[in-house]
Amino acid sequence: MRKILLSLSLTFTSLLLTGCISAAWTSAQLAYDHYNIKKQANDYRILNTANNAINNDPQLGDHTNITVSTLNHVVLLTGQVPNKQLKHKAAGLVRRVPQVRYVVNDLSVKPFTSASQHIKDSWLTAQVKTHLFSNGSVDASSIKVISEDNVVYLLGVVRPQQGKLATTIASKTPGVKKVVKLFEYIRIQRLPTMAYHTKRQHHA
Repeated sequence: MRKILLSLSLTFTSLLLTGCISAAWTSAQLAYDHYNIKKQANDYRILNTANNAINNDPQLGDHTNITVSTLNHVVLLTGQVPNKQLKHKAAGLVRRVPQVRYVVNDLSVKPFTSASQHIKDSWLTAQVKTHLFSNGSVDASSIKVISEDNVVYLLGVVRPQQGKLATTIASKTPGVKKVVKLFEYIRIQRLPTMAYHTKRQHHA
């Protein structure tokens, strides 16, 4: 018997912190995918609620350039704001959205990026996704890719080795300045096996 352990690992690369199991894995993954499908509706609601809260705030709506991304109730904030007060205010508004587990506030205090930079970021996202899908060892469909000012963010539910490989692939994509990984890791842990001892019978 094997047990699935889900551990949330919000690890920032270069930012904050630098075969007998196939059948069991398949059934466990299907169970998790079913659960994840249920979460998608909540993620969509969280995204809309967070965007509305930011856009309707008089200090944030017209004076910031904020992108909200979410996966499995974890919210990532990227973009630019004019000062630290608005950076913290945006995160505070999103934290109050029901069912948000965690807010990763990676807003930058600096002028807005240009239209040409937005085009570059879109190109980077497309390139990273292409490289992930072309690698047969990575389940690219489970990884969300977001780019902001040449920084690539990876979100998803993956096995540790897949997360490591995806990070390597993204970091080697031309034009990527930094990779931030926000993975929820699926781990498989084997329970201790029980040893059975039988007494040998001695015959006279």
